[in-house]
Amino acid sequence: MVGATVATAGRAAIVYAAMRPADTGWTDPAVLLPLVAGLALLAVFVLHQTRWAREPLVPLGIFRLRQVSGGNGVMFVLGLGFFAGPVPLSLYPQDVHHYSPLRAGPAYLPVGVAMFTGAQSAGSLSIRVGARRAALLCYALGAAGFAGVAVGTGLHASYPVSVLLPGAVLGFGTAAAFTPITVAATGGLPPDRSGLAAGLLNTVRQTSGALGPAVLSTLASGALGPAVLSTLALAAGYTAVFAVSAGCLAVAAATAPLLIPRGS
Repeated sequence: MVGATVATAGRAAIVYAAMRPADTGWTDPAVLLPLVAGLALLAVFVLHQTRWAREPLVPLGIFRLRQVSGGNGVMFVLGLGFFAGPVPLSLYPQDVHHYSPLRAGPAYLPVGVAMFTGAQSAGSLSIRVGARRAALLCYALGAAGFAGVAVGTGLHASYPVSVLLPGAVLGFGTAAAFTPITVAATGGLPPDRSGLAAGLLNTVRQTSGALGPAVLSTLASGALGPAVLSTLALAAGYTAVFAVSAGCLAVAAATAPLLIPRGS
């Protein structure tokens, strides 16, 4: 109970701190204090698990397993890039191309269909080519899709060109990526470790999913500058977000073969 409380409080403080710089800047006490407090709480959690807890919530020795540590590392980077994407993708046509919400919803539908298709086909893809190769392929598709959106928005192309086509690619790739990384990180573990590994992976996914939008919204605000009402400035902010998301997925694609053991 103590470990769970401390870990949850630490994560919440760090996510809160990551959301503040868009309004106050990184050096403001409203950012630094919760950030330091969150890091300190996580340090206390590690100390509690290694020294004081009779039955640790997270036996840290599990991270000695390459598939667990590598899988969680790749999942963290994937979450940073992926979860920051859907909201900007849906808001971009409204803010830049002046779509009404009623028009923007159906316009985003093909991206949602691609995500659904990717999620449904992820299992069979992992079985056919292996979780390690499937993860690499999905991350590469996601990175290419986000890069395409960034280029399209940077060139102020029409919505079908700038978002719809590359958005369908990134939607399929990113939605399909979660299954192979889960299989790679938890497959083959003994029963007493598989549940813990799955729980860790889910926690990392949720944490990076909260941090990604928070950090990238700060980045977008910085790119906007004072001309927040300018369409060009709004497009520049969205382009920055999509470019960083593409970078995160590219890092995941590059590191997956190194972090995930062969045979996964």
